[in-house]
Amino acid sequence: MSRIAIPLDSLAVFPVIDSDPENMVWSEAFAAEIALLFTGSNDLRVVPAARAAAYAALDLPAEEIGRRLNVRCVVTCSARVSGDAVDVRAEAIDVLAEATICETSYLTAAAEAGHVQRQLARWLSSCCFGKCCLRERPSMRGDVYPRVLRALAKRDLEELRQCAAIEAMACDAFARMAVDIFELSGAPASPPVRAGETPAPHRDDVIRAAEHASDLTAARVHFRFTGDMRAAEEAFRRAESSDPAVHAHYALFLIAMRRPGEAERELRHAAELAEPFMPEWRLIELAMRVLHVHNFSGPFTPNSHRTQIDCESAH
Repeated sequence: MSRIAIPLDSLAVFPVIDSDPENMVWSEAFAAEIALLFTGSNDLRVVPAARAAAYAALDLPAEEIGRRLNVRCVVTCSARVSGDAVDVRAEAIDVLAEATICETSYLTAAAEAGHVQRQLARWLSSCCFGKCCLRERPSMRGDVYPRVLRALAKRDLEELRQCAAIEAMACDAFARMAVDIFELSGAPASPPVRAGETPAPHRDDVIRAAEHASDLTAARVHFRFTGDMRAAEEAFRRAESSDPAVHAHYALFLIAMRRPGEAERELRHAAELAEPFMPEWRLIELAMRVLHVHNFSGPFTPNSHRTQIDCESAH
């Protein structure tokens, strides 16, 4: 189908909701990678993938999601996995005209998924914008990428650890899952792990993986595992400022540092960026409860409150 006459200046890419965890993880991965490939174009505003995915979870028509996100074009992605094959489908929709711009499907081997993501993004760029709006990005090894996605679907930390050992681009997924599990486990206060305490799972591997992880993941690892609060704060400040999770996690860090005024500021930023239906909202509510329940009258560490607050509400 030919490109529409009116230029498209904004884009959101999100997955089609699927009840199968593995299909859902693959759909989210395709949507997130395509959004990242478009991010950075001077002529195009791209909604962060996590925000778009949160709206997709509302199960609204694609055009309505586009209106709520205030974008002109939406792209839906779905992936169905069968053995080592992946059936990927994508549709680009003009939100204003409520019309399909183009749609396509690819049947590919799982090991070729990264290549297909780029091929699909180039095709969308040509159909929707009539030019290349993509940026160059490194890609994960073809033999490792399917293993990472399957491990995420199964929440298999050991498999992610093995992937991170041979592929730097898998480090963020491994470190992020490790710190999530640690925070939910009620493990003894760490940072750092002290004599007689149970260490976090794969602690040393997680710390090494943080060197190749996103700024937010690195900040959380330093905060929870290494005790290097200066490195944690530097990473928080480098992290993506439009992500509400960054501000919420930074607020928890600031509470631990006994800086409640700054924590309240970060929580205000987080609340401005998030919506109550987003996963980040539960983390924001947790941070608010920690901030207002604690009277700062005695020693305080981020883990000391874990016995009083239901940390599962953060995830």
